Amino acid sequence: MLEEYLQQQFLEGDHDSQGCFKILREKAQQRWAESGLDNAEKALLRLVQVGVNSGAQEISVQLGRDSVTLWFRNIKRGALASANIQEELMTILLACLQVGFQQITFSNSTGTSLLTRDSFSPAARQRILSGCVSIHLVRKPEGGFWQRLRYNLARRASEFQSLHQNLSFGPCCISIDNLEQRPVPPNCGLRALELFLMGPNGLKPWGVRPHFAMSPAAIVLTSRQAEAPLRAKNERDWECFARLRVNADRDFFEPSLLGWKSRTFSFSTILGQLFIPREPSDDRQVHIIKDGVLVQSTPGPWGGRVGGVVSGAGLDTDLSNLKVVKNRKYESFLDYLNNEIRAASKRVQRPARLDPRLQRAFEFIPS
Repeated sequence: MLEEYLQQQFLEGDHDSQGCFKILREKAQQRWAESGLDNAEKALLRLVQVGVNSGAQEISVQLGRDSVTLWFRNIKRGALASANIQEELMTILLACLQVGFQQITFSNSTGTSLLTRDSFSPAARQRILSGCVSIHLVRKPEGGFWQRLRYNLARRASEFQSLHQNLSFGPCCISIDNLEQRPVPPNCGLRALELFLMGPNGLKPWGVRPHFAMSPAAIVLTSRQAEAPLRAKNERDWECFARLRVNADRDFFEPSLLGWKSRTFSFSTILGQLFIPREPSDDRQVHIIKDGVLVQSTPGPWGGRVGGVVSGAGLDTDLSNLKVVKNRKYESFLDYLNNEIRAASKRVQRPARLDPRLQRAFEFIPS
């Protein structure tokens, strides 16, 4: 991320003359933090992204009146020792010290370390970050007691709302004040179709938690299976008429990772779920998730009649990594989702006598 920012700064502007100049990495890191993370809510979401990106299987956030504490649990040994993750984490922490926190305490297997703006030095990074399991951020005091109390309570409410709205679809267990964040299934009753886009098990940190689990279906198909309907006896036995699992296209989900080989890996990571409700509506949205955080909500295909949640691992984001850049890659990604749900609908044998509403649910899908 920092390298991309430096390259962007180098390319901006018109050519006037040629010469040599230096960019201090510390100054660039500070500028990047100031540009991308301008409030505490964004900084906390980015810290959660670091935990997800490091492979944490559980992340806990405790919002206190005067402080915030994050725990990254069950991280693989050495995950946070990566140079890229350390640089990213230190940039986010620098932003935290500029948007309302006055000091940060790290606790790890080797002890506890304190970080402030005065002690924010490269020499402290390796010592502090290796084996880090918790981060404790103390809010900067504002005014007198009552003014500080009102300010901190307002901040806490704002942070809770931001985290709650953006962390429901993370691939790992994320809790806020001991409340586990779970996707809230949309009110659509039975589904005519559910499509799961599957990736290798090695991509679990970049996966998503779907709206619906793989609930009972009247027809179950996979990308390697011929169309063989498994009819339920009656409508009460299933929650969706048809469920399909297909291998996702690596071009849209794997920007820099290696090892996407279907012969080597089992495809067990859910990278996306699209669904068609039995009762057609035009208010469905597709939520795009990157490193466990909601970064974009867009109307679903065909005028919002298809909803779902998908990983945005292959999409470009702004400096904060919390907002998708709507470029050609983004448009191609939406076209890909369109084509996948259309192809899935064609594979499903239309029910003739089961329920007229199911037939209507498929009628609006373009051929």
